[in-house]
Amino acid sequence: DRVSQRYIWSGFASGAFAPPASGTWSNAFPDYRTQGAELALQHQLSRDWQLFAGATALKSSLENLPYAPRTALSLGVNGQWSGYKLSLDAQHQSGMYALTQDRGSFSPNRVEGFTVANLKIARPLTALGKHGEVFALINNLFDADYQYNAGYPMPGRTFRVGVVAGF
Repeated sequence: DRVSQRYIWSGFASGAFAPPASGTWSNAFPDYRTQGAELALQHQLSRDWQLFAGATALKSSLENLPYAPRTALSLGVNGQWSGYKLSLDAQHQSGMYALTQDRGSFSPNRVEGFTVANLKIARPLTALGKHGEVFALINNLFDADYQYNAGYPMPGRTFRVGVVAGF
């Protein structure tokens, strides 16, 4: 991508609900170029198990271009075992810059790279419909300390249980 004269909204100086909006548009953002490649693979390991993997590599002419990590990797496996559906996935992302809003101005702040993993176990129940199930899942399985935006940490390990029904 080659971008020039990008316009950025400076925000609402009096708050998001104040009419009329008091922010302004600016095209002072510098011109930049981003090059990258992405690869995604899926593989049927057996009748009951599938593997997926993905990789993205980006290179920007701006060192502090927001939301453009140099690398992002994902890996996961889905399958069935003894009547249960299992899903395990993981994502690694290198450090990047993010825009942080502080009362009307935006500034790029660096956030560190991170790796997170998630696990889901589900029991299909045909009484709940074609795709019905009860499930339990753990997000951020290894309790990673990370953030997508500086100063706004993502939750640690979380647990959920639920029911999916469709009629």
